Amino acid sequence: MGKEIASAVLFVNLLKKKSAATAQEIQIELEKHKVKTTIFSFERETEKPPSGEWDIAFSLGGDGTVLYTARCLAPMGVPILPVNLGSFGFIAGVDREKWLEVFLGWKGGALSLSRRCMLELSVERNSRIIMKKHCLNDTVVSSTGIAKLINLNVHLCSPGAKKPRWGLTGATA
Repeated sequence: MGKEIASAVLFVNLLKKKSAATAQEIQIELEKHKVKTTIFSFERETEKPPSGEWDIAFSLGGDGTVLYTARCLAPMGVPILPVNLGSFGFIAGVDREKWLEVFLGWKGGALSLSRRCMLELSVERNSRIIMKKHCLNDTVVSSTGIAKLINLNVHLCSPGAKKPRWGLTGATA
């Protein structure tokens, strides 16, 4: 059974060769399939993506672009089609020439999603959350100052759970 796809967002890493041209190519093809397309082009992962509701996202770049796209869209649960414009493409596994074939296969129900582990990281100081982020697969926690000491509390929770299934507390350098 096919999926109704009305809107898409393209995360376009402008530091990758052919990214702008690939984005135009994809936009033109998606519009032939009556998919409204929003293009978000960036050069730094500090730029804020547009807000909106999308049925699918395209990540045009390398593995870092996929991680950035996942971090931005995690709260919305939007599926990501990662188009590899980088050199290796471990996570961004769809070649530039194959994106349409993969998209149509997924849209038509012949291909399924590959689920990935998403993490939510929050930093708390004085019982106040000062930062909350989502990430795909892993995250880095570090400290500043001479001692480089941090105190970690790690909890594993199922989505929607009120309390953790397990936890770990400790200090590390």
